[in-house]
Amino acid sequence: MSQQNIAIIGAYGSGKTNLLLHCARWLYDTGRANIRFTRKSEHGMVTDDGRPSPLHERTIWIVDDADEPLNPFSTSPEANELREALANPNITVIAATEKPTSALLDRCPTRVAFPCGERSNDLMLGIPGAILDGFSADDYTLHGRGVLIQQAKACPIQCVEFQGF
Repeated sequence: MSQQNIAIIGAYGSGKTNLLLHCARWLYDTGRANIRFTRKSEHGMVTDDGRPSPLHERTIWIVDDADEPLNPFSTSPEANELREALANPNITVIAATEKPTSALLDRCPTRVAFPCGERSNDLMLGIPGAILDGFSADDYTLHGRGVLIQQAKACPIQCVEFQGF
């Protein structure tokens, strides 16, 4: 988590936000980096920079609902800042989206993909067919059921429900 960008991809209600909140809580509790959290609100994107510390060189920027800022045609300040952060070696971006984009996938060697049950879409997320073959119908509807993909390896995971701060 401290060295590589991470993409979290899945449909609404799949468990992306819970996973992001769990990561944020763990990072906050361990105090290993400066944490930045951005989420979508009815007034646009809102960012909380937490408590920046000069002791940490690394920033971990968690972005929920990153589809709009990752849109290649977006000219919002958040979009430009997110594109720069994805390329910055001193910032780890953990971004959750409903749909994968080339900008995100090119910069995120680690992914958590929540399969939707449509094989062609799940394969495009990088989920190996052998793992999909092992999923039952219930696995596709189980909140938090996903696949961790790192380089050439993938394994099914079950994310826990986030209990809050």
